Amino acid sequence: MSKIFFWLLDINHEVVDGDVEVRMWGKNDGGESVLLVAKSTPYFYVLPRGDDAEAAASKIRALKGEYGELVDVEVSEKKYFGRPVKTVKVSCKTPEGVDRISRILCKAPYVRECLEDDIRPAARYIIDNSLNPSGWYEVEVKNISKHGFQVDRAYEAVEAPTPIGRLHPPDLRVLAFSTICFSERGSPDPDKDPILVVSMSAGDGGTEHYTVDGDGDGGVLERFVSRLRQFDPDIVVGWGQNSFDWDYMLARSKKVGVKLSVDRCGGEPHRSTFGHISITGRANIDLANIADDMPEVKVEGLGGLAEFLGVARKDEVDRFQDVETGRLWKSSDGRRRLIEYSKFRSEVTLKLLNLLIDYAIQMSHLTGLPLDQVAAAAVGFRVDSYLMAQAHRFNELIPKRTEQPYIPYQGAIVMEPKPGIHEDVAVLDFTSMYPNLMIMYNISPDSFIDSSETSAEFFTAPEVGFRFRKDPPGFYKKVLQDLINVRREIRGKLSGAAKDSVEYKVLRERERVVKIVTNACYGYAGWVGARWYVREVAESVAAFGRASLRKVIGIAKDLGLQVIYGDTDSIFVKYEPEKVEELLSIVGREMSMEIKVEKVYSRVLFTEAKKKYAGLLSDGTLDIVGLEVVRGDWSNIAKTVQERILEIILREGSVDKAVEYLRQLIRDLRAGKIPVSELAVWKTLTKPVESYQVKAPHVEVARMMLEDGWRLKPGDKVGFVIVKGPGRLYQKARPVMKVTPDKVDLEYYVGNQVLPAAMRILGVLGVDEGVVSASSGSAGLSEYMGRG
Repeated sequence: MSKIFFWLLDINHEVVDGDVEVRMWGKNDGGESVLLVAKSTPYFYVLPRGDDAEAAASKIRALKGEYGELVDVEVSEKKYFGRPVKTVKVSCKTPEGVDRISRILCKAPYVRECLEDDIRPAARYIIDNSLNPSGWYEVEVKNISKHGFQVDRAYEAVEAPTPIGRLHPPDLRVLAFSTICFSERGSPDPDKDPILVVSMSAGDGGTEHYTVDGDGDGGVLERFVSRLRQFDPDIVVGWGQNSFDWDYMLARSKKVGVKLSVDRCGGEPHRSTFGHISITGRANIDLANIADDMPEVKVEGLGGLAEFLGVARKDEVDRFQDVETGRLWKSSDGRRRLIEYSKFRSEVTLKLLNLLIDYAIQMSHLTGLPLDQVAAAAVGFRVDSYLMAQAHRFNELIPKRTEQPYIPYQGAIVMEPKPGIHEDVAVLDFTSMYPNLMIMYNISPDSFIDSSETSAEFFTAPEVGFRFRKDPPGFYKKVLQDLINVRREIRGKLSGAAKDSVEYKVLRERERVVKIVTNACYGYAGWVGARWYVREVAESVAAFGRASLRKVIGIAKDLGLQVIYGDTDSIFVKYEPEKVEELLSIVGREMSMEIKVEKVYSRVLFTEAKKKYAGLLSDGTLDIVGLEVVRGDWSNIAKTVQERILEIILREGSVDKAVEYLRQLIRDLRAGKIPVSELAVWKTLTKPVESYQVKAPHVEVARMMLEDGWRLKPGDKVGFVIVKGPGRLYQKARPVMKVTPDKVDLEYYVGNQVLPAAMRILGVLGVDEGVVSASSGSAGLSEYMGRG
C-alpha cells in the first residue's frame, strides 16, 4: 500500500459482480492519468409514521428473507427541516435495489416518507466523503489491474480521499473539435448526409483535419477516434456538441460500422444526468452551455462568445450557414474554404476554453458537480448540489425533488424610469442584497412558522405577513453565512497574492464563483424544482427586498439626490459624489447593509419602458440592456441602425447627426444598396412545423421549405424576407435564399423595421418621424436633456 496525490476529474459507478464500484478518474501529481476505485453500499432513509423508529426498523428487517437486495437496517438520528427525527437507514446491494425497496416501503402503512433514494451512488460518495471534484486529495491506495482502461495507473482506495490545500490544477490535456456535415436543404440528416470535415486542435498546439473521401465518412470517424485515443485528452471541448455533434457522429458511426470508442473504458459517449453527453473518464465540455450562463454575452453562437472575449470577430467564426456546405463542397475552392473554416473554429474553441476553464473548475469544486456536469447544469441544480453537501454536513436529511405547481407572487420593485438622456449617473448596487436579507431575518424553510405554530420571538415579513423564528439559525442562514465567510477568507488571501501568480488567478475565480452561488440562493428559493422549495420563503425575501429598496430611495431623496431609476437591488441616481458617499454611509449604519457604486455612466438614455436603457461607461464601452439591438427577432439592419444611433447619441452627443445617419440609411435601403441578407429575420422553430396553429411568417416559410424538399426540425432557424405584393405579413414572407433584391418590399423595412428601431431611441428625445425627412438642423444633446 502507498499514498498518492490525486486530482478528481470525473466520477461514475458500475455494478461489478453484484457490488457497487465507484470509479474516480483524474490525474496524479506526476501528470499521469489515474483510475481510483472504491467500494460503496447504496442506502436511503425511511421516515416512519409516528415516533417508533425501532418498530419500523424491525418490520423492514423482516423483509430481508423476501428481498435479497436488503443488506442492513439501522435506526439513525437526523434532522428534517431543522427538527430532530429518528429515521431508519436502509442499505441495499445495488442502486436498483434502493429503487425497488424504497418504492415498496413507500406504500407500507408504517412509512411516512422515503428520502435520499434518488441520489446516485457517485453523488452519494461525493457527499458522504465531503469530496469536491476538480480538487486535490491524498489517498491511501493499493495497485490493481487497469482492466484495459486507458489510464496510466489504477488503484483501489483503501480509505476515503482526504482533501489537501493545493490550489492549482494539474496540466490537463485538452482537445477541441469542430465538425461540418453535408447540407443542401435544411438540417443534415445522419441517415443520408456524411460528415465532411472534422478538425481537432490539441493543447500542444497542433491542429489536424480529416475529410470525407470516395468511400464515405467512415474513415473520418476512424481517424477521429484514433487521434483522440492517441492524444488521450482529459477534456474534450466543442460548441454545440451536446445538442448536435455527438449524436450525429454516433448515428453516422452506426451507419458506417465504426465504433465511437472515445471514453477511457473503450465505450461510446452517452446521454447523462443533465441531458448532456458524458465521456467516461474525461470531461466533455460544451462551450454553448457555458455561454448560456453568461448573460453579458448578448450575441448568439460561437462567434458571439469569441467576439465578446476578444478571441476573434463574429463574422470570421460564423462565416457560413449549414445550408451552404453542400454547395461549397462541390468545388475545390469551396472545399478549401470549408476546411479552413472548420480548423479555425476548432482553434477558436480551444482558445475560449483556455480563457474559461479556471471558472469552470472552481464552479465544479464548489458545487460538487464534475466538470462536464457543472457546465451543463442549470443554476438551480448547481445550488441544489451544493446544498445537498451542506445538509449532510449539518446532519440534515435531504428532501426529495418534487416538481410543484408555480403560484405567482409579487417580485422585486422595478421603477418607472425618467425617459430621456441623463449625464453623470451612478448605479448604486446592494452587495448580495437578498442573501443578506435571508441571513438578517433568518428566512429559511426550517425557520418558517406556519399558521398552526407559535414561537416566542420571530421576524414578520412586510406586506405578506409570513413569520420566521429568530432562533435557532435556519439552514439557509447557516449555508449563506458559511459562503460569505469563505469569500471573506479568499479575499484576504487575494490581497497577499502576487497578481501575476497562479495562486491569484485561481483565488480570483474561486471568489467569483462563491459570489455567484451565494447570490443564486435567492433565485433557488423561488424555484419550484428546488429540494428545499417553500413558496413563503421566496415571497418573504422579495417583500423584504422591496422594503429595503424603498427605504434607500427615500434616504436618497432626503439627501437631495435625483433618483432616475430603480430595479430589484439597485438604484440609478445623479452622481454627486459627496451625497452618494453619505447615502452609502447611512445605509450601512441604519440598515446594516452594504451598498456601493457599481458603475458610473457618463451618459445614459432611458426609454419609457422598464429594463430598457443604454449607457456610455467611463471606459468608452456601450452598455445596452433590453433593447431590440440585443434581441433575435429583428432583422440585422434594424439592429445595426439602432446600435449606430445609440453610438452617435451617447458617444458624440449629436441628435442631428443621428437623424442624418438614419436619413442616409433609408435612402440606401430604398436604392437597393442594402444586401438582402441584412433584411432577413431569423426565428427558431420551437416544435414540429405541423404542430403550429398560428400563421406566423417563419412558420409559413418553414412550410414552403418543407414542400420544396427541405428538412427542418425543432431548434432549426428559419430566415425570411418580406416581399412586395398584397396580403397579410405571413403571406408575403419568403425564404431568404429565394429572394432577389427587386422582390423585397422596401417600404415594409423602412416602416416596420428601420424606423421603429430608430424611433425607440429618437422618439424618447422628442424627435418626430417627420423630422427624418426634414432638412438638417443643428441640434445637440443639450436640447434633448430630460425630454420624455
